[in-house]
Amino acid sequence: MPFARFDDVQDILQRAAPEAAILDISDFLPVRDLLSTVDSVSAFLNRAECLAMPGLGTLAAEAADCTGLSQAIDRVIDFSAGVIRDDASPQLKQIRSGIGAVNRRIQKVLESLLRNQDVSGAFQEEFITTRQDRYVLAVRRDERSRVEGIVHDQSNSGQTLFVEPASIVEPGNELERLRLDERDELRRILSRLSSVLREYIEPLRGNSELLIRYDAGFAISAWAMDYDCGCPAFSDTLKLNSARHPLLAAHFRAQGRPGQVVPLDLEISSLKSVIVITGSNTGGKTVTLKTVGLLTMMAQSGMHVPALPGSKLALFEQIFADIGDEQSIEQSLSTFSSHMTTIVRVATEAQTRALILLDEIGAGTDPAEGAALAKAILLELHARGCRVIATTHYGELKIFAQTTEGFLNASVEFDLETLRPTYRVIAGLPGSSNALAISQRLGLPRPLIARARELMGETPQALEQTLKQAEGVRRALDRERTATGKARKEAEETAQRLQAEWRELDAKRDSLLARAREQAQEVTQKTRTEANALLEELRVALRDARTTPHHAGSPAATAPVPDLGTLRRHTREILADVTQAVESLPAPKAPEVPHLQPALTEVSAGQTVRVRSLGHRGTVLEPGHGTQEVEVQVGIMRIRVPVSDLEALVLPVAAYGAAQLTAPPPRQIDAEIHLLGLRAEEAANRLEEYLYDALEWGLTSVRIVHGFGTGALRNVVQDLLRHHPAVRTVRPGVPAEGGGGVTIAELGHLDG
Repeated sequence: MPFARFDDVQDILQRAAPEAAILDISDFLPVRDLLSTVDSVSAFLNRAECLAMPGLGTLAAEAADCTGLSQAIDRVIDFSAGVIRDDASPQLKQIRSGIGAVNRRIQKVLESLLRNQDVSGAFQEEFITTRQDRYVLAVRRDERSRVEGIVHDQSNSGQTLFVEPASIVEPGNELERLRLDERDELRRILSRLSSVLREYIEPLRGNSELLIRYDAGFAISAWAMDYDCGCPAFSDTLKLNSARHPLLAAHFRAQGRPGQVVPLDLEISSLKSVIVITGSNTGGKTVTLKTVGLLTMMAQSGMHVPALPGSKLALFEQIFADIGDEQSIEQSLSTFSSHMTTIVRVATEAQTRALILLDEIGAGTDPAEGAALAKAILLELHARGCRVIATTHYGELKIFAQTTEGFLNASVEFDLETLRPTYRVIAGLPGSSNALAISQRLGLPRPLIARARELMGETPQALEQTLKQAEGVRRALDRERTATGKARKEAEETAQRLQAEWRELDAKRDSLLARAREQAQEVTQKTRTEANALLEELRVALRDARTTPHHAGSPAATAPVPDLGTLRRHTREILADVTQAVESLPAPKAPEVPHLQPALTEVSAGQTVRVRSLGHRGTVLEPGHGTQEVEVQVGIMRIRVPVSDLEALVLPVAAYGAAQLTAPPPRQIDAEIHLLGLRAEEAANRLEEYLYDALEWGLTSVRIVHGFGTGALRNVVQDLLRHHPAVRTVRPGVPAEGGGGVTIAELGHLDG
């Protein structure tokens, strides 16, 4: 979206609401910027690509028309200079004309006085300045008596007095009266303009809120594309394909390691509505709960989620979460009490379509009681039809989930070889807590580990051993599946490589055959020509032999005369055989012709097309058919081309909100350009190109950052802007926009 800078105007609108309120010039600047931004957004939304998106069109229709206010502000305020325009009212124009005349009269008197030889030695410096808004001259203290007038100030050293000569006191008084009249007239003008703005308070509030909605929506879209998010489907099944927690994704992306996030694959069907996740500490159980909850809320808010296509999320009317320890000494809450406070609310309020996330359910109390309480809670929530994901370390809950209908065990994977978690969630099997293995990795002495194993007893150790064996079998199957997949991939790559080599050999064969055919045809033609020539020579020789007398018994007289017809037929038969052999060579394959869209026979206004002769995309401005010429907008140019020179260009259609995201058109630009550090010529070229791009994208206001420096770059920028046909107004930035280091340009329309 071509968002220019716009500030929150709610405070200004609130101050403008009272009947007698008068706003300052600086108050109208953010209002005018808001109006310019609305114009830019409206122009953007009227592009063919946006008109194809119903969601954007619906929002665009909500924008209020504030053209009257824009025109009123532009008639009064010159934003390029930050002042009220001279022609804002006839009275102001007359007053400022009088101020100019008096200023020139005073300047003339003072310049004459500085040139006067009788008093020229009395001046410290020959320049005119002001003190307390009065014109003064710098007079040396020891020459004060030579210049009659009023002293308004003195230098820090006291050696220079700033004197208003007596000859300009009365003109100075007249100038002061005119300035007071100007102040009063400016106040009347701003009062009238404030009254006009007061009529647009509600439309301005609506447009401001609308831009905020646009900004939020497109910020969400930009974030979704940056993080490769997808649009989830909604169903009774909760299924996440390679889902990533947004904060983890942002953290690793900021470090330049986006691939470090371990994706989450998880599925909860309507038949298995309760999933119990077990496994080692620091294995990712809590992150799994947070990822499911956060992505569910994102999707139900109309956001895309960081997960692969095919992901599904269920729709919930309630989402409850008990994650973390909210124990409090002040509130007399223990770990168990803090958990139970949340669970009591869940048990009281949860309805059928609820997602409930419970971290370490039943923890913080006696394991036997905690496990029994957890079972009762999970059974009750399952009976209500809630979807529940709970984490635990209780072995009883692992067995309970494995044997209870509607429950599903899952675990976070732990690598027994490296003694480190892999952060993968494995459905179908409970996981071992691996507390002893993790403690050993963290440095707990081996004797303590051995003593702990003895104290565990046989039953817990047997369960842990069974779980480890099941985990080992699963990992072996995973390795075998991975090896099989790798072998299949290598086989496919080999097949593709062989096919590519075959196509390359086939192409070489065709090339050699074509060259051989050409060379054989050349040889055949040459042979045919030479054979015909020899036959002709032989015919002539035989004719001469028959007409020339020979002596009896000479070799020539006794030699048999060849039959010329027989020789000719024999020669032609040989040439025919050669020609047939050449033509029987396999012909090379005809080159594949690239598929082109068929030329259009009819177009309608607003249709997006490709101009064949130019190879560029454009928008049809008028309907037409057959060989009729129509006007097409291509970039900033309007051209006339026949309908037969146009072909269809299918654009992806997307909807605002939870629809599939569509990447923005190429070369989308910001509403500002940075020229710092560029040479004058390079900056001018880049700025001119940027202005045409800004026009093409419908921007009506742009911000040019050139910095302060020597002022040379700023002069180049402002000179180019003042002479550019598409620039309506130019002004320096106010302090909030960057001050003199930036220039703001209002753009108009440029017919191509």
